[in-house]
Order: sequence, then C-alpha cells, then structure tokens
Amino acid sequence: MASTFLASDVTPVNGWKLENCKWGTLPVTYYEDSSLSTADTPSVGLAALAWNDVPSLLTITQVSSQSNNNDIVVSSINDASKSWDGQTVYSCSPSGFVTPVSITLNDYQLNLEINVNQLAAGYQDLAMSVAGHEMGHAFGLDHSQVQQSLMWYSSTRWFNYRIFVPVVDDVRALAGVYGWAQDTSFSAEVYPPNSAPCSSLPCYPPYYLTIPSPSPTFTETFVQSALPSSHLALMFAYVTPITLHRFHMGWEKYSNDPTDTLNRYATLELDDDGAKFVSVTNGGATTTIQTFVGSNQISASSSYFLELLVECCSELKATAFAFMGSPFTSNGGEVYLGNFDSGSGIIDGWTSANYFDTSVWTGSSDPASNYQVNEFWNFQSGPKQPPPSPGGGGGGGSVAQGTEILTPNGNIAVQNLNVGDTVISIDPFTQQSYHSTIRRINIVTVDNMLIFHTATGLPLRVDINPRLRFNAIHNGLAGLWSTVLLVPGDSLYQSGYGWTTITRVDRIYGGLHTYYDLHLDPLHDYIANGYADCPCKT
Repeated sequence: MASTFLASDVTPVNGWKLENCKWGTLPVTYYEDSSLSTADTPSVGLAALAWNDVPSLLTITQVSSQSNNNDIVVSSINDASKSWDGQTVYSCSPSGFVTPVSITLNDYQLNLEINVNQLAAGYQDLAMSVAGHEMGHAFGLDHSQVQQSLMWYSSTRWFNYRIFVPVVDDVRALAGVYGWAQDTSFSAEVYPPNSAPCSSLPCYPPYYLTIPSPSPTFTETFVQSALPSSHLALMFAYVTPITLHRFHMGWEKYSNDPTDTLNRYATLELDDDGAKFVSVTNGGATTTIQTFVGSNQISASSSYFLELLVECCSELKATAFAFMGSPFTSNGGEVYLGNFDSGSGIIDGWTSANYFDTSVWTGSSDPASNYQVNEFWNFQSGPKQPPPSPGGGGGGGSVAQGTEILTPNGNIAVQNLNVGDTVISIDPFTQQSYHSTIRRINIVTVDNMLIFHTATGLPLRVDINPRLRFNAIHNGLAGLWSTVLLVPGDSLYQSGYGWTTITRVDRIYGGLHTYYDLHLDPLHDYIANGYADCPCKT
C-alpha cells in the first residue's frame, strides 16, 4: 500500500516507524532527479550528510545514475495548487521498503513560507529542514509529538526553533530502528597527575573529565583531524556534570589547548553561568560568546544532550542545541533548553579547524570541574560501527547480584544458585511454565548497569549490553529485543501478572557491578525479580 506524508495534513503521533517499515540493506542510496531545482540541491545533500552523522547504524549514499534499484529518488516541483512543502510516497512489503521511495519538495510553498515569515534569507536551511524531515519518513520514522525535533509535522520546527538537522528525539528514533553506533574514540588525552580520563588509548566513553581542586590546568580528550571535505559535521555529547563548571566540546584551530581563546573555531560550553557558543575569528579580532541557555535552567543534578553543527560553503556557519535529559529515555523525555544559530561569518574558513575535543578546565581561583562524558559521537562523514559488547558472559541474562530467581522452592538470590539447581522457566507468549536445570553459571564484573522500573514490580538490573535480548514489547511489537533499545512505554513480562509497562530506564556508568549469566536446559526464560529474562545473547 502506498502512503503519502504531507506537511500540512497529518496529526503528529508518538510513533517512530511507518507501518513497521525499514530498510533491510544498508547503506540506503538516494538519487537526485533531473527535476530537482538548483535551489534545493545543496539542501538535499546537506540533509543527507546530517543524517549520516547521526549515531545510528543507518548510512545514506548519493548515486549519480538513475536506476530502478535506487532506494530513494528526490525531485522538486513548483506548484501553487499543492498545500505541502514536502511529500514522501512509499510502499512497504514484508521485507521492508519497496524501491524507489519518492521524496518531492515543493519550491512554491517553501518560498511562500519564507515570505509569510518575512525572512530576507534562510531558504537553504528551511529546504534542508524539509528535505531532512522527508528523508526521516523514507528511513521509517513517523511524526513526533516533540515540537523541537526534525520529525515534528510542521515547519514551525525551523521558524520557531531553527531545527533543520536531526536532534535528540530524531537520533533516538533512528537508533531505535537501526541500532546505535559506537561512540567516537579519542586518540590522545591531556590531564593533571592521577586524573587520566582513560586508562588506555584509544579512549571511548564513558569517562570522567576531572580537575579535583582549583588549579590553572585542564583535562581533555582530543583528536587531531581536519573537518571533512563534505562540508558538514555534527557533534553530539551526552554529559552529566558532577560539579557544574566549564565543560567544553568542539573544534579547535592550531592546537588542542581549550584554554587558548584564540584557538577556538566553534565550541559549545556548559558552565555554571549557562550554555554558550564560543568562536574567535579574524586572527583574534572578533570574539563571539553567545549564552543561549541561562544558568537558572541547568544544574549539576541533571544530564544534558548537547549538539554542535558546522557547515559550509553556501553559508559558513555554526549551530548549537542544548537539551536536558537522556537520549535513551522514551520519545519526548528530554527538555528543550535552547539553540544558537550563528548565521554567516561567525566562524573562520573551513580549513581552519584541525582538532576536536572534550575538556574541562579551571583557573587558580576557580571551582573544581568534574563531568562524566556518557556518550560522544563525531563521525565527520566517516564510517560507523556497532558498539561492542561492554561485558557479560557467553550468554545467560546477565542479572545483577541480589536478583531473586524463582525456583520450585521459592525465590533464591542469584549468587546463591549452583550448577545443577532447578529454576522455574516460562514462555511469556504462551504462558507455559517449565522446570529448567542450570548447566553453567558465568560471573562477570563490569562498570555499568541498566535498570528497568515498571508500574507493578521490583526494578530489574542487568548490564548495558546490546547483545542481551529480552522477550518484550517494543514500539508495540512483541519479540526478542535488545535490552538497550527498550524505553519507557515498552513492556516486560511479569510472571503471575502479564505484560507490565516500563516506567523508567536508568543507565549507570562507573563503579564495579557483578552479574550472573545462567545457562539453562531446556532453554526458556527464567524469572528474575518477577520478570521473564531470556538466557540468551546474539
């Protein structure tokens, strides 16, 4: 069945997928039809680059020749009789999207929207917002209820919030369909004695950036790397301040030193006086410091999703966004704090940037600085990889020490079970129960924890492992799902109750946590703190 998405006639829903349709083969290819206008062509290319920099495993590649095998075809019209500025038409088969998916931009409506809002410029970013929105549909994303997202149904996402690239709600949605990409690694670090962010290099999040006492110094992870020839780069970080003082991420010019103000190309800071964009141009003659989130909106008790964009060359500019909350919560779980859009001329030439980094720093009379960098992504049009297993044995559920396992003799703490013991197991979809024998127990210790809270039972603690699967209901679909994809609103099976809704998901990084992998025969879900836990990994 073919479906049409119009910018003006669809009520936004809290769904991520279009009729459960997705691409089964990556990368996705797109072709620019000969009807694509010269005004729209740069925006389409930049929109594709922006989606490529999102930390999901989906990638999109432009092809130069038309073929029936092209996944997506993008075209333009100039039609006053159409009320929409962008449209996506697709068909779906049991195996996914049927090629080609058609995206059409309506230049008449795009120009009308610019004129109605009395803007002298801005067509490229508006068209980029519409093209990126339609590409989201072509990847399998539905409209969002979050106004501050690219998948919001109306172009007010750009006129009101200057959102023309994927932000946290869109990132979460795409990763929910295609999986999260591994964090970007850092090849170098600078730190005072005894406070290295990482014990070995390359350095991947999560890690701490710490200066425990006031001193004129900095702690940093960095990479020496020029900006990509594709002329667009999106940087994302998910951070938790321990003390709310001077976190910095961005691109530097001639060195990795974040304390050298002349060195700033385009940077985003989170500080006790707010969130701000900082850039220095013209050999130090011009300094731009724009505080776009006030200090009354941020605190050390919350986490933040930060995004920084630089683009060239029709416009040479930077854009920053700040959200309070986690990218791993349910749709709409974050709070939009604000944005800064530099416009042209605020950053130096594209080739001026030669480093990117995360850092904290203090002066001789400043407060201590301490941030946890939970996640960081900066692909710069480069390759993306799935995250490695962060822990856990060869398979078996990976439940935390203290978890109660149901046996014929009642609940027994998992650490008190032995090989040869019998546990109660269940098929959550048939409700058939069994007696299974423990054939092997693996015990592992890792530095993370994933905690599921539900409306009806105890919390369930497991390790953060994309290979760990639960029989669960995710986005309305029952099946064997990776635990890292489960979000509030999804459901776990609770023995004696049925499907119960996940109300909150916590991710903890740091410390040492012991988990037990139970291997059963016959293989069915055992009951852990009352929930069906599949003793399997993929």
